[in-house]
Amino acid sequence: MTDARGNQLKKWIEKNNLLFIPGTKNSSKRSDRHIDLIFTNIEDAEAETLNTGTSDHWPIVMKSDRIGFRTDGNFPVVNWTVFQIVLALLQDFWTKESEIQDAENWYLNYTRFLSALKNRVTKWSNRNRYRPSLPPYIVGMLKQVRRVRNKYYRERKTNFGVEVERTRLLLRTLTKQVKNEVYNYKSERWNAFLSTIQESHDRNGKHFWSHLSKIYKPKTLPISKLKAGSITIAHQQEITNMLYSYY
Repeated sequence: MTDARGNQLKKWIEKNNLLFIPGTKNSSKRSDRHIDLIFTNIEDAEAETLNTGTSDHWPIVMKSDRIGFRTDGNFPVVNWTVFQIVLALLQDFWTKESEIQDAENWYLNYTRFLSALKNRVTKWSNRNRYRPSLPPYIVGMLKQVRRVRNKYYRERKTNFGVEVERTRLLLRTLTKQVKNEVYNYKSERWNAFLSTIQESHDRNGKHFWSHLSKIYKPKTLPISKLKAGSITIAHQQEITNMLYSYY
């Protein structure tokens, strides 16, 4: 490291205990220099320089058997209904406290209370956080398009014949097919989402009106007269006594 930037880079590498992972060849297309550098603290990591691409850099890919990621994780689920109820119940208390305490202490205590209340009504749920946006068959088609595109870029630099034109037409056809597949897939997902919302809305609407009909029933008409044999009773108190003694 002879220049100032090189010395700064060296100090940074030593401070963070990193390793330099060299590629299989120079990353610059114009010289023999390594202008793309990889540093990591992962052991047994390797880097490969790929002879593809259209920029002035050869891309470098790092690979290691020690790299992985979890497809699930814990996510907070806050019960905001309980949160609002507790705030409403303690509103008078905090209003009185604001009259007793100074503004700074009251603010600190109130923010601590809000934080503690949120933690109290929060439950942690395990959910899948790796959700591929496209199905495997479309992902496979995209990989095929990428391979054909890289092949076309390589052939375009060295050849100018029928093979290059065939590759170009193939790339154009595959790209169009993939775009149509992605459009159809997203359209189906969106329509399914809208139909689910509509079904949920209809179901909730039926439940609502069914529940409402059980609560708010039409008022029963009052009994104006009661006939017992040949006797007709019209007084309300006498009707009540007669029904009470009968039942």
